[in-house]
Amino acid sequence: MGAIARRGALAAALFVLVALGATAAAQGLGGVGTVQGVVKDPTGGVLQAVEVRISNPVTGYSRTATTDAAGGYSFTNLPPNPYHVSVKVDGFQSLDRDVDVRSGVPITLDLALSLATAETTVEVVGHAEDLLERDPSAHTDIDQGLIARLPVEVASGLNQVVTLASPGVVADSNGFFHPIGDHAQTQFSIDNQPVTDQQSRLYSNQISADAVQSMEIITGVAPAEYGDKSSLVVHIVTKSGLDQLKPSGNVSVGYGSFTSPTIDANLGVGSRRFGNFLSVSGLRTDRFLDPPEFQAIHDSGNQVSIFDRVDVRTGQTGTLHLNVQAARSTFDVPNSLDAAALGQAQHQDITTLNIAPGYSQVFGTRTLLTVNGFVRQDRLTYSPSPDPFADQPGSVSQDRTLSNFGVKSDVTYSAGRHNVKFGGSASATRLHEQFTLGFTDPSFNDPASPDFNPDLTRHST
Repeated sequence: MGAIARRGALAAALFVLVALGATAAAQGLGGVGTVQGVVKDPTGGVLQAVEVRISNPVTGYSRTATTDAAGGYSFTNLPPNPYHVSVKVDGFQSLDRDVDVRSGVPITLDLALSLATAETTVEVVGHAEDLLERDPSAHTDIDQGLIARLPVEVASGLNQVVTLASPGVVADSNGFFHPIGDHAQTQFSIDNQPVTDQQSRLYSNQISADAVQSMEIITGVAPAEYGDKSSLVVHIVTKSGLDQLKPSGNVSVGYGSFTSPTIDANLGVGSRRFGNFLSVSGLRTDRFLDPPEFQAIHDSGNQVSIFDRVDVRTGQTGTLHLNVQAARSTFDVPNSLDAAALGQAQHQDITTLNIAPGYSQVFGTRTLLTVNGFVRQDRLTYSPSPDPFADQPGSVSQDRTLSNFGVKSDVTYSAGRHNVKFGGSASATRLHEQFTLGFTDPSFNDPASPDFNPDLTRHST
C-alpha cells in the first residue's frame, strides 16, 4: 500500500525580534558572532604577534588568536554567549575585557595596553560567576568540552547529546527523544539551516557530535525565527577551519559491547580568507537497534557519516560558507525469538545527502544580512527476508524518499545591547513512497472465508 505525497509550504511569516535591555537580549538571534579589534601600546602604535585569548569559564570555551602586521585580531564562529577577552604582553599590564555576543553583527573591541610600573596592582578578573547569564528564557548551552565528556555512541550522535545534557528531555526508542509533554516536535538549526524531520536511527542520519562546536537547546518559548516546531529547538554551530593557521585535528578509535568498533576523525585547516573542516565517523555493531528481546538477535548494522564545511571570505565584510553531509546506515531489523525461528531477515538502508550554502554580508558596523539555502534528501529502503515465506503472514517492502529544499534570509541590526531582527523563509517538502505487500500464509484473509477483507488485497504506488 503506497502513496505519493507532495507538500509545498511557503513560510512567508516575517518575524521581528526586539531586545530591550540586557535581560531581553534573546538567545538564538541567529548564526554566530565575531569579535575583532586592534591591540595598541600607550602611544597608539599597533602590537604585532601578540596572543589574544577569548574564553567562557562557564562553558569551558577557549580560543586564542595572534595579532597580524596591523595589530589586528579576529575571533569568528563564536556561539552566542558572554566572554572574557584577555591579553598579556611582557612590559605591559595585563588587560581583560568582557564582551557579550548576542548576534552575528561583528563586535569591534580595541585593546589599549598600559606600561607596567615598578609597583603593579593585580586585579583578579574573569571569574565564572561574572559570566552567568541574565536571560530569562529556558535554554542549555553545550560546548565541545562537555560533548567530549559525555558517553555518546556514534550512531546516536546529536540525539544522545541532547538527551544527556538537557533537562526536560527524555529518551525514546532507537536513539529518538522528545521533550516532556510533547512528541516529535523538535527542530534542529544547523548553521542556520532548519531541519524539522524526525531524527533517529530509523529515519535519518545525523552529523557526528564531533563536528559540533556548540549547541544551544531551547526548551522554553522559542524565538519567532524558528517558527515551525517550537517545543524544542536545538541551535547548532559547527566547527570551522577559518583562521586556523595551524592545521589541527584528532582521531578517536573505540571498541564496545556487542562487537562495536567506532572511529571519529576530524581535521580543520585554513587561513585568513579560507577554511575547511572535515569530520568522518563510522560504527559497526551487533546491536544497532533496540531489540524486542533481552538478547540482540539479527541486529547488526553499520553507519558512516561525512561532514565537510568550507568557509571563504569574499572581501572585508562578506563570507561564504558551504556545508555538505553524505551519510549511510545499513542495518538488520532485530528479530524476536519467534521471528528468528521462522528465519526472518528483514533489512533497512538509509542514505542522506545534505547541501547547504550560506552567505553573510556586513553593512556598516551595525547591520548584517544572511542568506541560507539548503537541499536535503533522505532515502529509506526496507527489504523483506530473502525467503519471502519466512515472513508470516505477509511480506512487506518499502522505498521512501523525503526531499526538503528552501531558502532563508534575515537582517540583523544591533545597537549596543539592543538587537532587531527580521526576515523570511520559503521551503518545500516532497515525499515519495512506494510499498509492496504480499501474503505468504494462504490461510490469512482467505477469499473463501466470511471474514475476508478486500482492502488488504489492494496495492497502489
